[in-house]
Amino acid sequence: MTDASAQGGAIVDKRQQTVSAVQRLPIEPGPLAEVLACDPADADALIAALERSPALAARVIGVANSAGSRAIHRMETVTQCVRYMGPREARSVALAMALRQMSQGLKIDAGLLEKLRGSAVLKASASRLAAEAIVPGREDAAFTAGLLQDLALPMLAAHAPDAFAKLGAASSHGTAWVEKERELFGIDHAELAAHLLESWGVSKPLVTAVRDHHRAFESDAGTDQPAGLNLAGGIAALLPHLDEKPTKKQGAWLAAAHTRFLTGLVPTPAGLLTEARRRANDSGLCKTIAQPGPDLMLQLVEAVTNDTFGLAARVSHLDRQVCEHTGDFAELQRDAMTDPLTGLLNRRGMDTIGQQALTRATEEHKPVTCVMIDLDDFKPVNDTLGHDAGDRLLKATAELLKTGVGPRDIVARLGGDEFALLLIGADQGQARAAVERLHASCNGRELPVSNGQKATLRMSIGGLHLPTLSKTMSAEKILDAADQLMYHCKRNGKAGIIYKALPAAA
Repeated sequence: MTDASAQGGAIVDKRQQTVSAVQRLPIEPGPLAEVLACDPADADALIAALERSPALAARVIGVANSAGSRAIHRMETVTQCVRYMGPREARSVALAMALRQMSQGLKIDAGLLEKLRGSAVLKASASRLAAEAIVPGREDAAFTAGLLQDLALPMLAAHAPDAFAKLGAASSHGTAWVEKERELFGIDHAELAAHLLESWGVSKPLVTAVRDHHRAFESDAGTDQPAGLNLAGGIAALLPHLDEKPTKKQGAWLAAAHTRFLTGLVPTPAGLLTEARRRANDSGLCKTIAQPGPDLMLQLVEAVTNDTFGLAARVSHLDRQVCEHTGDFAELQRDAMTDPLTGLLNRRGMDTIGQQALTRATEEHKPVTCVMIDLDDFKPVNDTLGHDAGDRLLKATAELLKTGVGPRDIVARLGGDEFALLLIGADQGQARAAVERLHASCNGRELPVSNGQKATLRMSIGGLHLPTLSKTMSAEKILDAADQLMYHCKRNGKAGIIYKALPAAA
């Protein structure tokens, strides 16, 4: 037997041991399964399920009468509580309480158990919040999937507390949480939770959502979840497990999800975490959830400032996922963040990501330079050499522009032969030098376009430097101002630069 085969066999054995041990733990899933089976709009079914579990009913009544409740008089019965809260909210409370009750008999440190409960409610709140923007009307399903994502974590902690304690430390050394789980237990918490839910008779779509919550951004192929609902749960899954250190990949996907779906709900990617925490605390389902530290916030949003092109690619990936499931490919072509010919941001991408970059520059007091570029005499290339030659010239220009800027700078093709750049953080002298280098390296360059033929690249450039930005300054206004400079350059003979630096605001 090879070493690889032996290792694989050991993992399988460890997986079976973990599953068997968890199934023997003192947990009672009946009340949870009954509440899960209730339609969110069916108050009578929920009342009946709660009345069959007096302990769970008492917990729900306690939450309904808690300090956060707006009820004037104390409610004594499940029926009163469900009618007062409404079946949807009451069902959410009942699910959280049933999950808490199920883990009550596990031998786990009380502090750890409270953290796990708080994390579950936080992720459920984040999933519901994301669903409001992505799949309105499916918030209840999103809350349920988010709440159950980490169902198996308390069970793994009870099964092997010493091994479980190694998970947080592993993440700080670059090993993903779920990868370390597979190494320690032979199975990760997502697969284990799905296995348990399936054995309890829970619906297949919910089982699939829990099983795949860490793979939501890779592909929706083979899942039973609508793309939007799967993505809502995936956004919640980006939040860390306990004290886990987030990866750059998590931060990149959170930034992309915010750009694509959540800008109307929360101002920043980190704002999702803050708002979800506020809602979780207001729900009364757990003790106060601590505010994540500033390091966590920085780690989660680091990618959006460091990799503009990667962010645009991830946003386009999210568009593809949603459109593939709705069949609306025309919408995808219209609305994707990237230009399909050059791979640069398109107008929508510049408006969205460019505005985010300007907002960050304003908050960080960084200067910005906007550059508008128009290719001179581009139409004759199309007319004499053909549109394929014109496309090749545009793609070659895009490559030259990408290689001529930094990773935090933004490059877009706004349409036709018009391009735009946003240079972030360069002072007036640095920005002007960068624009002049770009012009010198591109203007007059002979580029192959068709059957051994070449076209001469010539461009007119308008550059506008802003040493400071006001909060009212939009990407559209800055682009328009630089555009005027570029057209002034074209009227003055083309193939040149007009560069203007505005004075610093007082």
